[in-house]
Amino acid sequence: MSLSNKKLQNKVRRKSDLNLDRLVIPHPLMGKMTIREIVMWSAYHLEHHTTILSEKYENL
Repeated sequence: MSLSNKKLQNKVRRKSDLNLDRLVIPHPLMGKMTIREIVMWSAYHLEHHTTILSEKYENL
């Protein structure tokens, strides 16, 4: 697990559920998203691209 991943996890753990669902931050393409939405979307997006790369380069 990367250092930046650990830092993100620590920051998210310190937020209350209420703040995760109410605090909004901008995403450059998807517009305003709550912290919970951006964290969940980022996790899905990372896994999506990791799967694509794994399938593409599995035979090398």
